[in-house]
Amino acid sequence: MQSSPLLSLEKVSLSFGDKALFRDLSLTIHPGERVGIIGRNGSGKSSLVRVLLGEVEPDTGKRALRRGCSLAFVPQEFDFIKGSLEEVILQSLPVDQNPDRLTEKLSAELEEVGKQLSSGSLSPSEQDRLHQEMETLTLSLQDVSSLSESNIVEGALKFARLEEHRSKAPQALSGGQKKRLQIVCALLKDPQILVMDEPTNHLDMETVEWLEESILALLESDRSLLWGARQNQGRAFERPAFVVVSHDRALLDTLVNQTLELERGRARNFQGGYEEYVSQKAKLLEQEAAAESRAQNKMRGELAWLRAGVQARTTKQRARIDRAEKLNKSLQLMKQHNRDYESHRMDFSVATESGMKLSKQDLIVFRNYSLEREFSGVRHLFLSGFEFVLRPGMRVAVVGPNGSGKSTFLHDVFAHKDVLHKDAPMRFHENARVSLFDQERTRLEGASTVGELLLPQGGEFVKYGGRSLHIASFLDGFQFVRSDLEAQVSSFSGGERARLLLARTLLDESNVLFMDEPTNDLDLWTLRDLEDNLVGFSGALFFTSHDRYFLKRVGTHFLTFVGRKLCEDKWVSQWQVYADMEQALEASQQAAPSASPPNVKKAPVVEETLKPVAPRKRSFKEQHRLKELEELIPRWEAECEELTARLGELTARGAHFEEVQKCSSRIGDLSRNIEKGYEEMESLID
Repeated sequence: MQSSPLLSLEKVSLSFGDKALFRDLSLTIHPGERVGIIGRNGSGKSSLVRVLLGEVEPDTGKRALRRGCSLAFVPQEFDFIKGSLEEVILQSLPVDQNPDRLTEKLSAELEEVGKQLSSGSLSPSEQDRLHQEMETLTLSLQDVSSLSESNIVEGALKFARLEEHRSKAPQALSGGQKKRLQIVCALLKDPQILVMDEPTNHLDMETVEWLEESILALLESDRSLLWGARQNQGRAFERPAFVVVSHDRALLDTLVNQTLELERGRARNFQGGYEEYVSQKAKLLEQEAAAESRAQNKMRGELAWLRAGVQARTTKQRARIDRAEKLNKSLQLMKQHNRDYESHRMDFSVATESGMKLSKQDLIVFRNYSLEREFSGVRHLFLSGFEFVLRPGMRVAVVGPNGSGKSTFLHDVFAHKDVLHKDAPMRFHENARVSLFDQERTRLEGASTVGELLLPQGGEFVKYGGRSLHIASFLDGFQFVRSDLEAQVSSFSGGERARLLLARTLLDESNVLFMDEPTNDLDLWTLRDLEDNLVGFSGALFFTSHDRYFLKRVGTHFLTFVGRKLCEDKWVSQWQVYADMEQALEASQQAAPSASPPNVKKAPVVEETLKPVAPRKRSFKEQHRLKELEELIPRWEAECEELTARLGELTARGAHFEEVQKCSSRIGDLSRNIEKGYEEMESLID
């Protein structure tokens, strides 16, 4: 039997000015429910979240929250109190979860029950009730007495992987670390409903995966303990519910079992995550197209009847004319609804039509290319001896955690776009036309209005695809209208600014694109549109992204960070090219992303006198296996080195995809064998 809802919205409507964000929206959230909210930028997702939280009253409809139900919210923005991480965590701990306060409260309740029992004028049933209450309070007091503020804080820091930063202010943390702190502080409130607004924006894949694992652990756990603190005090255990606004399709597939779509004032519920939503949505669109076709045929009959000149002399005839008018209005709405799916489509294909006819030219050639930078007085070698050839049709994803040098690499290569000398470590083709889409959106800073950005010379036409195109038609492809030309660029949202930068980038009519996190702030519809365009792009692409769907769909090659080491007071990064995304992500995750950053110096070596330890006596079978591993591992390592060099050669000369993939797959197998071999050796030696 399903428990009563935690929160429900019944036929809720909300408008902003004369624009209806959503109408007659109904939503029921039960314990354990996982709701994903999706929609285009500006469709009302954040406004719906504020209605759910009770911060905004809907224009019509009803919001009902179960009595005593607690909610916690993780917003897009970071807003922490001043102080250290320890102080922030303690401040987030509710009064009824504080061990000292709980101990006082339970002790007082026990004392009161004891007084009632000693009164002597109680019925047997009343005595039984009080004895049972005393037993429950005693058990609770035992649980709480083993806790302390310090071990709760310690558990929260460990859960968020922030132990080393306990004394720092939150403002000194990276974006991913701040997000983990936000989530921990929200969980400490023991919410029955956890609401998150775009939690994966600007996060690296390591933090996104931590987020998924944490939320799944919270939602799927059947225990009522969190970091040593007794949760769910005074109520029967129920799995918490989860509501997330997100454009991260992989996260939606992992966490969500119900998808709510906001679209032009309408709200629709779909069962399942993103993949199931896409499937159900496709069927729905087919049904709507069929309904439009049937309505169109019926309208033809009505028009023919009207054209026959029938006079509306009878009530029956007048009613038929009224029905025809209503049918026509309904048909126009259907057409508008279905047409919106085909409009607002950017088009990269025409951007290079007037450019050089691309075939197999070497657009960028890297020969023994190295990239070195200094951070906090320590040299950092991002790339060393890099060999690669970028050709038309290649879309190279640069994969690695934040701080690994992805953006540094893209910006350095872009800065050398005019290098044509054949002996240079990095050489561009003379006909290569290059554009940069940077995640800081710095290119937008030079223009105050959209008109200045897209029409710096004035007029009403842009040069696009070798022809003049009216600015209104061009803007439509990026979900803007002509009146937006006068709008201030600074007034637009993150998603709108991303679309503006895409529009400006396309006007360069480039055949080589550098795109640094182009997926940030884009809604699902724009993301899919961007993917379609990049997959069909006739030029070449270097890009970074933390969107796993985007990487898989767009990337053909994956330049992957696989670790760093300190060599002679210089940090040296290792990179490898893969032809398979899964291998690339696995290699990146196995690398130590938290390896000492460039500004960390080696700790001094402390010499100690150790007592000799007698070696463990191994069995004959263990001795044989140890000897076997001592022979196998060097062979695997030698083969791995040979294949790695061969992979570089294959990639540099643009070898066939299957040949590259076979080589890359074998390297992955060998790497896993080596790692497991060393682990087994350690267990045999210990």
